[in-house]
Amino acid sequence: MTMKKLELVFIPTPAIGHFVSSVEFAKRLLLRDDRFSASFLVKAAAPHSVSVFLRPEVLGVKFIESHKFCVKDSIINQVLLPEPVSVVGLVVDTFTISMIDVATELGFPSYLFNTSGYLNPIPSNVLPSLLFDKDGGGYLCFLNLVRRFKETKAIINNSFEELESHAVKTLSELEDYINNKPIFTVGPLLDVLHGRQTQSSLRSAIRSNMRKL
Repeated sequence: MTMKKLELVFIPTPAIGHFVSSVEFAKRLLLRDDRFSASFLVKAAAPHSVSVFLRPEVLGVKFIESHKFCVKDSIINQVLLPEPVSVVGLVVDTFTISMIDVATELGFPSYLFNTSGYLNPIPSNVLPSLLFDKDGGGYLCFLNLVRRFKETKAIINNSFEELESHAVKTLSELEDYINNKPIFTVGPLLDVLHGRQTQSSLRSAIRSNMRKL
């Protein structure tokens, strides 16, 4: 009898920084425990039209949200049906966090993977201007994304505590914000030797919308 693999479905933002960190995290996990397997769902197309009322960053988030049905269909038909696997969770990042709604519908837990680490205290004037843009929607968009962090089962961060101890400690103390969920540091996850191969993999994954590890 074939033993079912414990499948994690990664839904990273289709940008090289998010994709590389997510792939390295999956590779490290699979090397540590061969009971797991991983699938990646990556949306290829860009929005067909750009609203003059929304910043590009906000439009990108809305575009990702509009593909919940496609993601659900892909998980059912391309992950669950072809092979004897047991999906144990969806791994999302900040910009794909709306996909936790898909996880809830399918009865899977969801995990947040912060691909670029936390931020220790920095002056507000070095933050991206869109975080202060209340008229263009940037401020509210990011606020709503962060508010959903507490709906995930755990927060996984591409960093290590010695590097960002203040940020890890502060987040751990925000009990009302994270609902006492566990916080894991698994970094640094880098692909310094195979950068070109990873970019090629990203292009291939985007063309096919899914890449199996």
